[in-house]
Amino acid sequence: MFQDYSKKLTHEERVQLGIKGCLKSGHRPYDESELQYLIDNYGVISLKQIAIDLGRTYYSVVDKRQKLIEHNVSFYTKDEDNFIRNNANKLTSYAVAKKLNRTRASVAQRAARLGVLFIKVSDASPKTIYPQEDIDLIRELRDAGLSYYSIGQKFEIHKEYVRQLCNFERRLYDDTELYHQMLKRQQSAIDGLN
Repeated sequence: MFQDYSKKLTHEERVQLGIKGCLKSGHRPYDESELQYLIDNYGVISLKQIAIDLGRTYYSVVDKRQKLIEHNVSFYTKDEDNFIRNNANKLTSYAVAKKLNRTRASVAQRAARLGVLFIKVSDASPKTIYPQEDIDLIRELRDAGLSYYSIGQKFEIHKEYVRQLCNFERRLYDDTELYHQMLKRQQSAIDGLN
């Protein structure tokens, strides 16, 4: 019976009834300035800090944030979304977060929703020790007939790592763009099987 009544109400009428119920139970409803503070600072500072700043409990802020998301309140602008898409291949999630003045977790979560990956390979990866031209030279030397051991001696690399490089067990892709293209092809092939 209550569900039938609530379906007849508009969103604004439900909000007003919620405010009345909140006041009767001794709680304080969110005003516009508090909602705007939550929207402006979500992803910039932690929810715990927002709760402290607003004088509310952590769970109250989490619940309000969830309700705002359900009502399509966008926390990211289109420009920010485009910035994430355009720079995912060049910058780390940490660097993007610093540029957008947001947390790294927030940017990573938004990128996942946008279908953007911050995975970098070859020279674009910050973890890369050997540049791509060295890898290409190692593979050419192996094709010329040098042993893994002698190549490893020249580059001061363990012979097992040289073997993995030459057999394409490591460093499969020359650049990040190629890696993402191959990943998309694999995903579309998997989707085609379903």
